Amino acid sequence: MRGWILAGLAAIALAGCNTVEGFGKDMAKAGDAISGAAAETRSAPPHPVDPRCAASPQNGRTSQTC
Repeated sequence: MRGWILAGLAAIALAGCNTVEGFGKDMAKAGDAISGAAAETRSAPPHPVDPRCAASPQNGRTSQTC
């Protein structure tokens, strides 16, 4: 009886290791995708800002409202 319990716990532990390893790989792929998107964003030209909507002390706006 004890042998079956230990065998079952060992099987669960090994399955858990495979699951965690797979999760780690998925998270690494997600991180690569985020890094790639950030690199594309850095290399893209900036979007023009409508001066009527830009935040500045001169127009009394403290945040962009458009």
